[in-house]
Amino acid sequence: MSIRRRSTRAATLIEMIFFGAIASIVLVGVVGLLSRGGRLLEVSRRTSGAQVDLRVLLETLTEDANELVYLEDPAPLDSSGTGEPTLKFVVKSTRNESGLSVPPAPSLRRVEYKLGAPDGATKLRDCTRTVTLVGGSGGGGGGAPRTMARSIARMRVWPVAAIPLPDKRYNLVAAADDRAKLPGATVACLVVDVTVGMPSGETSADASSVTSVVTKLWCRNRVLEIARGGLQ
Repeated sequence: MSIRRRSTRAATLIEMIFFGAIASIVLVGVVGLLSRGGRLLEVSRRTSGAQVDLRVLLETLTEDANELVYLEDPAPLDSSGTGEPTLKFVVKSTRNESGLSVPPAPSLRRVEYKLGAPDGATKLRDCTRTVTLVGGSGGGGGGAPRTMARSIARMRVWPVAAIPLPDKRYNLVAAADDRAKLPGATVACLVVDVTVGMPSGETSADASSVTSVVTKLWCRNRVLEIARGGLQ
């Protein structure tokens, strides 16, 4: 009888150890899934925010390109270089700008897009936009820089000029090309290449870029003037 009781207790102890091990494995798996799920939700949240930033940046840059009059510097904006690259041009607009007092009539405005210094850990940059009135069109007042997008992994903007040909057609060249200084030449479009990333987290996926766009933004006012033969 005593041997049977000892056997029963031994079997019960083995069962407890066995089922306890299974419960531990299940618990670790559940915790891992919850942790992974939390990271995926955070990545999803960051991705959504990055896409909104990119859309706002491109929409604003499109409006600026539509109203562009001339470039202050034909050199492309390129985030792969050092420092804080900028893109400066002048537009003629009636749009309301936050913090900028504008006259009721169309006014000349200097627009500057600037990439901040890269973050030390992620190398990502913020992109800001500043608008100031050009002297003679409202007193030269200026607004404060506005952050258009954060976590820029890559941003390149190439101004492209249209140069006249003898047969009254036009050819497209980089605005920094010497031919873009010929009489009758004008800026025609901006070629934009932007990639928005996310700050790196615990997994390699968190550090990957989330959205990349390459597009061409036509300077509508200049192109229409070319078509009408009234370019000045």
